Amino acid sequence: MLLAIEANCRAQSKWTFISNETLKHSIGLVACDSCVPIRNKGYRVIVHLTAEERQEIKSIDCREWMSLLNDTTSDYAANLILYSIYDKDAHLLSRRDSREIWIKYSKVDDLAFWRKKLCTKSD
Repeated sequence: MLLAIEANCRAQSKWTFISNETLKHSIGLVACDSCVPIRNKGYRVIVHLTAEERQEIKSIDCREWMSLLNDTTSDYAANLILYSIYDKDAHLLSRRDSREIWIKYSKVDDLAFWRKKLCTKSD
C-alpha cells in the first residue's frame, strides 16, 4: 500500500500540468477537411498544452497513466489528455463535460478502456 502511495506522489510531482484544476480543454465537433466530401469525424477533445508538455506526455507509461487516472487531483485531466492523444470519439464526454458528471456516469468505463488500451501487450 505504501509503495502505491509513493508511486502516486512521484507521478503527481512529475506531471503537475496534468491537473483537474488547471488543464484547459474544449470538446467540439470536428470535420475531416481532407475528405471529399467533407464529413464530420465526431466529437473530439482538444487540450491546450505547450509543446514541451506534449513531448513530456509521450514518456508516460501505463502505470503512471493509471496512477494519474486514479488520483482525485488529476483523473479527469488525464482522461481528457488520453482522449486527445488517441483521437477517441468524445460524444459522451460532450454531454458530460464536468468531472462530477464524468465520475458518476463514465469514469469506470473510461478507466477500463484505458487500462486495456495502455496496459495490454499486443502480439
